Amino acid sequence: GWAAATSGDVEAGLARLRTGATDWARFARLGITFHACVAADAFLSTGHVAEARATVAAGLAAVARDGERQSEPELLRLHGELLLLSGEPDRAEGELRGALALTRQRSARGFQLRAATSLARLWRQQGRTAEAAELLVGVLEWFDEGHDTRDLRIARAIVAV
Repeated sequence: GWAAATSGDVEAGLARLRTGATDWARFARLGITFHACVAADAFLSTGHVAEARATVAAGLAAVARDGERQSEPELLRLHGELLLLSGEPDRAEGELRGALALTRQRSARGFQLRAATSLARLWRQQGRTAEAAELLVGVLEWFDEGHDTRDLRIARAIVAV
């Protein structure tokens, strides 16, 4: 569903995500936070902000309830992105910093790249371009392959501006 929604088949992909969330919640506890991340990312990237917000909230509730923390940094990052859309940059920065701290503790480099990119984007909007570039350059140094992936392209574009 995520792949379809983010690559052009939006409605069919979102329908699969919605059905998948219902089925998953009925039959499983494990993996709920990962599904919440994927679904919230698809909802957010396709402009379904209310659904993204509800999905992130459900994912964070599952983290608290079940202790499934694997996807917690990404949920925090997505929550930060949603706070930015709501015009709450201070709260968003707090969430993004929290996401970044967790990714560093866990050496989760893919999630760290995403959290750093979101935080750097916010800092650039605030005119803090040197801080943004410094943060991303430090993270980008780790990656020696996959340079054409979406996340690395976005991070490099922020540094290049």
